[in-house]
Amino acid sequence: MLARGLDRATTGPTGRGVIRALYPIVRPQVAAACRPSLTRVAEILRDPAAEVSADGVAAVRSLLSDGASSPLFGTSVDAALATVTALEQRLAA
Repeated sequence: MLARGLDRATTGPTGRGVIRALYPIVRPQVAAACRPSLTRVAEILRDPAAEVSADGVAAVRSLLSDGASSPLFGTSVDAALATVTALEQRLAA
């Protein structure tokens, strides 16, 4: 479920019955900059052999659900990229 949320953050919602917002929740420039790291984090979460700690899962959940306090939903590409890259490195370790 978290991996799917990461996918949607980079591609936007798809499927039937989706109501598109006037402004995207994740800004396109932020999504584009973070796409490689978000994709890698999603791959790690889907990998049954990966040992992801509870803290790592909590960090991903926080990134996706903390709204205004999450850099993913802000306007700063640099802040979002730094946060997502650090999360990727943390999960890959």
